Amino acid sequence: MIGRKTPWATSTTLERACDVLRLFTPRKPRWTISELARRLNVPKSGVFRLVKTFERKRFLQSSADSYEYELGSGIWELTGIVSGKRERLIEKASPYLRDLNKTTGLLVSLRVLENDEMVIVERVEGNDPVKVNFPVGTHQPLNHGAPGKLLLAYHYPPDSYQLQELISRGKITKLTDRTLTDRRRLQEELNKIRRLGYATSDGEAIRGTIESPTRVELNWPSRGGSGSHCGRIFMQYEAANEILA
Repeated sequence: MIGRKTPWATSTTLERACDVLRLFTPRKPRWTISELARRLNVPKSGVFRLVKTFERKRFLQSSADSYEYELGSGIWELTGIVSGKRERLIEKASPYLRDLNKTTGLLVSLRVLENDEMVIVERVEGNDPVKVNFPVGTHQPLNHGAPGKLLLAYHYPPDSYQLQELISRGKITKLTDRTLTDRRRLQEELNKIRRLGYATSDGEAIRGTIESPTRVELNWPSRGGSGSHCGRIFMQYEAANEILA
């Protein structure tokens, strides 16, 4: 009978997963696994599996120095609603993006690293009629053009073993015949970027495109308010002449 509830008509696991997501609200945007388990009165092991699944699918995210989780880019991609740290980042970055766009007339975008990928979180369109269009929410390889190299340079320490690990795991991707994937040559390029404060790319991500982003650093106090604990975000402007040559 249509509309009749039967044991096979619903999924207990899915219902529990929905209960977990519904707890992430503007009033309390961050939860630990233990807090979620206590609030829902369910075993911690079950909540752990749900949270880790959501994290792998990007519906939840956590920082490396915290056991707290908040809504991730998967929710944002589905709904267009930004929350948590990303919302605060976009709020702080937007005036810089608009000012640079107004001054140059070029495409200006804000990108961050997430799960060994680069994510476009905001962009202001340029005036040039010919564009390579990557909308907000796009996930790109970690070394995608100049924006990727810029974030790599400032996210990973010089001569770090992490760079070799990224190459070994296939996170440094050969996108065109000009893409730098050799560890030594890539490390030299990242050292150069750190010295200059900006990066360039001529066809390293897409043949025929030229990019030249720079770095702007945004700081704000941690929730504890201590001046010695600041969230530090490396923001790059992709002032990119995305003109097909």
